[in-house]
Amino acid sequence: MSYCFRQNDTTPSIIIKKGDTIDIEGIYYVGSDDDRLVYSDGTHLNVMAYMYTAYKLDGPEKNTTAPMSKSCAEKLIDLCGNVIGFQGQCDDCATEYTKELGQAGCTTKGVVKGCAKKWYKDGSKSITAGTK
Repeated sequence: MSYCFRQNDTTPSIIIKKGDTIDIEGIYYVGSDDDRLVYSDGTHLNVMAYMYTAYKLDGPEKNTTAPMSKSCAEKLIDLCGNVIGFQGQCDDCATEYTKELGQAGCTTKGVVKGCAKKWYKDGSKSITAGTK
């Protein structure tokens, strides 16, 4: 695999927004001495290219309407706020706190929607609630 695009702190990050198109080029070389690659041992059992990415969610400038009741939104932020917007991690967190979220009036549908994207501004105490 070749070096990462962002090799050090002086290389700027790439900002990608919804709707942007990204072209990825995979190079397949059958030799055992490809100088372009960090590791090349000549094995080529299957042909594939990988692109590993890391991303950071930009929180909203202000709160948007929570996709759940106010009490549920507040409890989800309290228990899983650091992973809201990361669907899989947030769902795992919510599963761990099923009882507490249920006591706060959360529904499965509301929590799934609440985990899907970041809808609140970090540190904000004012939550605008949607429907249950």
